[in-house]
Amino acid sequence: MKTSIFIIILLFLSSCISHTEYSGYSLEEKKLSELEVNKSSKQQVLEILGNPSTVSSFNNNEWYYISAIKEYTSFFQPKVLEQKSFLLTFNNDDILISINSYDRTQMNKIKFSSEYTMTEGDNLGIIKQFIGNIGRFKSNKRRPNLE
Repeated sequence: MKTSIFIIILLFLSSCISHTEYSGYSLEEKKLSELEVNKSSKQQVLEILGNPSTVSSFNNNEWYYISAIKEYTSFFQPKVLEQKSFLLTFNNDDILISINSYDRTQMNKIKFSSEYTMTEGDNLGIIKQFIGNIGRFKSNKRRPNLE
């Protein structure tokens, strides 16, 4: 009996152990220093840093490299230990013109769109719903052969 209580207590305590998760792009400062503003091309950036985490939807000349370190403890919300984002901007000739660095406290400087895209089916009228259901409710029973 004492052994089972001891095992239950150990299991309960082990569920409170935290673990750290690294997500996103692991950017080394050494690699970033290899880039030269007003000289490096998009191709050179790809060769040195690899593909960006995301490219701006409104401007293909803005590349984002994003990383985060989070700590998870059992069922609690994860705690963000570190978050970094680098914005690399290119001109129309695909030459790097700026490198901006943002940490967790500066993330509000990155403007996110508050708009959303309606998907087909979100706004169906009653006639479209009715027509869309025609033929969906076929009977799987076979009719007897009358021959």
